[in-house]
Amino acid sequence: MISLRLCGALLALGPCLALPALQAAAEAPCCSIVSIDKATGVVTLRNNKTGKIDKVTLRDPRKLATLSVGESVGADLAAPSAPAPAAKSAAVPAAMPAVKPSGTQAAAPAGNSSASGAAKAAGSAGGSRGGITVVSASYGLNVDPQTAAGNVTADIAQSCNGQSDCDYHVDFHRIGDPFPGRQKAYSVTYSCADGQQRQASAPAEAGFGSVVSLSCPVTEARGLISVTSGSYGLNVNPTTAANNATGDIAQQCNGQANCSYRVDFHRIGDPFPGRQKTYTATYNCGDGQQRQAFAPAEAGFGSVVSLHCP
Repeated sequence: MISLRLCGALLALGPCLALPALQAAAEAPCCSIVSIDKATGVVTLRNNKTGKIDKVTLRDPRKLATLSVGESVGADLAAPSAPAPAAKSAAVPAAMPAVKPSGTQAAAPAGNSSASGAAKAAGSAGGSRGGITVVSASYGLNVDPQTAAGNVTADIAQSCNGQSDCDYHVDFHRIGDPFPGRQKAYSVTYSCADGQQRQASAPAEAGFGSVVSLSCPVTEARGLISVTSGSYGLNVNPTTAANNATGDIAQQCNGQANCSYRVDFHRIGDPFPGRQKTYTATYNCGDGQQRQAFAPAEAGFGSVVSLHCP
């Protein structure tokens, strides 16, 4: 390497000083981070001069952990990554997806991330019982339908896949803000075991904690009990007692062909102290027919309610 003393001797001090300046210019911030998907390693960038949106994938999780939404980054991050040397290829996570052009949302390959892998496994496990499988989720379609399409799928898939019901809280602190300062809607497309696609949404500004509710019908096994409601005290107040004791009987009897349920106010509570209360259970057996089992007042002192499927 040529030292500064040698540069002076060669009357080349000017070019030697210019070299660091050129290097600093190449690394000067060019873009701002719009969103970070830590599950897939995809970082969405906005060019500060042109406003163009692009997406890049970081293969180094340690570098990804140092970034934050709104941070300015240099052109070296926005440029496509050079192929890793053969000797270091084993250290590059094979799970990371390739860089996707701006405005596209390709599905991650199988095993691409812990979120997508868990979502796929949960969706498969939940399919037979009507479990949720998230197809795509978008935050800010009302602002830019092209770049927002499918931009926040991973987080809700990880939270809701495989469940029959899911109340998902939209939080921009967790999923990022693709369009700072703009009012953004949230929408999700999902499917259930019947293959039918459904949608749920939250209007702008959704990112401040709006709740998006996803629900799939639970597939009922024919010939097995599925409790619809358990009510303790309908004879006292039909409005407030309706469905007030469902959880306990559902936990004990669902999935059985026959169930003798013992009503105990110590376990289910007393909605109307000092009053004589009946107990009514409504259930079906997967054939679409509603059935009822009943215990007269005072039912809560250990009366037995018998549920039976043919």
